[in-house]
Amino acid sequence: MQGYRKSRSEGDMNKLFFTLSILVIVSPLFSQNTNSQITDYFPLGVGNTWAYANDSGKTTEVITMRNSMPDNVSNDGTSLYLFERQFVGIGSGSTLYSIKQNKVVIMVEKNIFGQYQQKSSPFPILASAGQEWRYNDRGDDLRYKTSKSSCVFDGKTFNDCILVEEQIVGGGNVLRTKRSYYAKGVGLVYVTLQGQGESESVYQKLESCNFTNIQEENEEKEEPLPSIQSEENNHVENEAIQDQNDIIETERLDVTDSDIEHTATGENENKITVVFYIGYSYAMNLPIGINLGLSFDKLGFYFSFSHLTEHTDWPTIDDPSNPLEKQEDHITDVMFGLSYRITNNLFVKVGGGSYAKRIYGLFNVQGETNPVWCNIGGRDGISFDFALEAGLMYSFKWFYLSAGYRQYFDEKYTPSFYAGAGFSLGSNTLW
Repeated sequence: MQGYRKSRSEGDMNKLFFTLSILVIVSPLFSQNTNSQITDYFPLGVGNTWAYANDSGKTTEVITMRNSMPDNVSNDGTSLYLFERQFVGIGSGSTLYSIKQNKVVIMVEKNIFGQYQQKSSPFPILASAGQEWRYNDRGDDLRYKTSKSSCVFDGKTFNDCILVEEQIVGGGNVLRTKRSYYAKGVGLVYVTLQGQGESESVYQKLESCNFTNIQEENEEKEEPLPSIQSEENNHVENEAIQDQNDIIETERLDVTDSDIEHTATGENENKITVVFYIGYSYAMNLPIGINLGLSFDKLGFYFSFSHLTEHTDWPTIDDPSNPLEKQEDHITDVMFGLSYRITNNLFVKVGGGSYAKRIYGLFNVQGETNPVWCNIGGRDGISFDFALEAGLMYSFKWFYLSAGYRQYFDEKYTPSFYAGAGFSLGSNTLW
């Protein structure tokens, strides 16, 4: 019996050893699929920089990973990653990403005008192959699916890619399809767009990056692509980030717990510094106008002065009685008003003031064969009334545009429209 038990015990041990050996051999195959990290296709090294070009090869965007820190708001053990986006010749923005359940999601975005776009929930843009999801972004029905793919363009080949196909659907029809290719170890390398009934076109393609050789899969190429750190591309990058101090510190943004908490909860509304406006306005009745204004957090005030040159070449008559015809011209407007900030860049303006009118008369003048227009002198030649106006102003980073309606309370209740443009001196305190 003892010999039998010993033999059985050895047999059980042999079976157990065999089973464990199979598991050791097979488990890496399963773990490779189940534990594949999406960050392999979305590198998160601080300082990583990508330069993208359009279809014609012109550099349009430079993206840099600036900083990361734990997500102390969600408190789910994940981190937040701040990416700076430099749109060449246009301005700067930034995007706050996180990795949730092995998906790359957008938490908050800030556009070139400094406006925050808080997502109602984390917005997935990348996931492992074979997944599908839907997202409603401000009324747009967005549908996503991912698959394994490869990508070839401009002599570059990326064999291991995740293809993210994004469709905007409306009325049961696909209005637009966007295809984004994320290469392993590199990140986003190629983007195409296809509108309804249109052919697919290149939207964006990777030009260079500073942390990996994007031609390592192209062995026939001897010369690597220029890095973003090359002298020529440094010039492009420096031109693209010349104004980044207004948005992100030049070397590195030190994100604090408070910054992330306010950003992720939407509590960090833009802190507004005082902004001074000066510009020109035009109206049909008063083509020369000057606008001055001062804006604070929500409220501001403004002053405008408009003028029309008088007919100094016309004779003046002190006796205004019995003119053949009368004519009135607005010669001066002085308006004061308040401005109210509706959004970060849009203001509504309401004001009122006084205006002066010059009165002219058509008279028969001795020595003249035809009636002559004359300035009416004295108090009878100028009258004063009041006016109200309302309008909108949109402030960009360094300039503004405005337009509005002005109502004159004279005998004819004369209406008028105006438009203006000018400089905004000062800026919003941005992210």
